[in-house]
Amino acid sequence: MVANSDSGCGNADAHDGIDPVAWARLTIIATAASRRDGRGYAEEIARWRDDFPLAGQHRMGVYLMYVLGYQVKLLLENNKPTDEELRQIAEAAQPLVLQVLDRASAAQLEETLRVAFDRPFQDAGVTPAEFLVFAGAILGVQMADPDAELAAIRPRLATWWHRHEDNFRAQGLIG
Repeated sequence: MVANSDSGCGNADAHDGIDPVAWARLTIIATAASRRDGRGYAEEIARWRDDFPLAGQHRMGVYLMYVLGYQVKLLLENNKPTDEELRQIAEAAQPLVLQVLDRASAAQLEETLRVAFDRPFQDAGVTPAEFLVFAGAILGVQMADPDAELAAIRPRLATWWHRHEDNFRAQGLIG
């Protein structure tokens, strides 16, 4: 069960504009993936249908785009990864992601990374729901301490979120 507060989500600022429920859900799946807890990951995703409104899922998807992109940039020490680097990350992440998810091809993971970097799909792409599932798993398997790492990224996300607030409002991501 996820509370409507930021408890358990690192040192979150309740006034930073980040949806506390969406952030808590992101933290839960990243933590489950980090622990290679496929069952916990699947149970959290399954709960979304009943108690996580679609608008919150959309916000979480935007958060995941930013946070996954940021994590990849840290990994590569490069702000503009090449298509080849994204492919290599997907291939390296796949065995770890398969410890969390029943199925995930390297191609699906690469397409997920392409979304995070606003690149056109190479093949069939991924749906928004697939993006959430795959991005959360990729992110989590790359993190040793999701609470601390996400807490460190959150202020950057909040700054980016505020910078694009008008665009997000036009998309219906914020009221």
